[in-house]
Amino acid sequence: EAQRNVLESYAKVAGALEEASVVREELVRVRAEVVEREKTLLEEAAYAAQLRDENNVLSEVIRGRSGEIADLEGEARQFEGMYQEAQEEVKRLKGMLIEAHSACRELAAM
Repeated sequence: EAQRNVLESYAKVAGALEEASVVREELVRVRAEVVEREKTLLEEAAYAAQLRDENNVLSEVIRGRSGEIADLEGEARQFEGMYQEAQEEVKRLKGMLIEAHSACRELAAM
């Protein structure tokens, strides 16, 4: 009877050890998955940081270009004003030319 109890105890211990071995293997597998997932997350975080940095650079470029565009628009308005003034001067000079031409005709008719 005692021997049977000892054998049953050994069988239970062997079963528990086998179960512990299976659990240990599963734990190792899960840890490996966790490590791989952490690696993936770190790579994704690094990529996101790179994209964020690139976005910041592009935002700076856009801000710079926006400033350049505003400057060019200001220059364009300035040139439009100068063009209007030049057109008015051309009209004034045409009027003077017409008057001078009329005066020359009158002188020639005398």
